[in-house]
Amino acid sequence: KPGLTWAQQEQVRVGHLLVAWTAKAIWALLSVSCYFLLENPLPGWMWVQPEIVEIWKEDGVVLIETVFQQFGAAYIKSTGLLSNLPYVWWLSASADMEAGRVPLRGQMWWQGQYVFRTKVAEPYPPLFGMAVAMVVQISFDGQEDCSNAA
Repeated sequence: KPGLTWAQQEQVRVGHLLVAWTAKAIWALLSVSCYFLLENPLPGWMWVQPEIVEIWKEDGVVLIETVFQQFGAAYIKSTGLLSNLPYVWWLSASADMEAGRVPLRGQMWWQGQYVFRTKVAEPYPPLFGMAVAMVVQISFDGQEDCSNAA
């Protein structure tokens, strides 16, 4: 990739391998009618990878947007949730959270060095984790055991 250091190119290569492995695991879950939830920042390169786009096209699979600010974070950080969980839409972003968005692509000067924007906004707000756990619990009530699917 033009403009990337060797270390950054290696991160991209490993990222592509991780996307391929993740897609394979999701297909295994879908093949036995089990739920999945995949999170990644929006906008982000993962969402345009062919393996992920193919999953997104499946019946019952949605990509929703949520923002960490609605879960108590001091920053907006738009993130995507690709899922077939019945109640995942409970986590979707409020319309009033759109103002002031900065894309989390590229690098920025932070504490004396250039760092990727996603690194600065990487921690999950605790309320987000609790909300995801609630959605997963409610969705899994009554679903067959999928512990051996992947």
